[in-house]
Amino acid sequence: MKTVHGADAPLCVDSRGDLYVGEVTWTFGVSRFGVREDAHTFQKFERY
Repeated sequence: MKTVHGADAPLCVDSRGDLYVGEVTWTFGVSRFGVREDAHTFQKFERY
């Protein structure tokens, strides 16, 4: 599996401590390296 690094991703933490991560999937992946168009571009990680 090829991993590509080199683009900044926005991060945000809400008042509950949940972490939100935005990804530059289209700009840095789909348009240049053949990443599938349905790849996720936003993730939420909930604090337990």
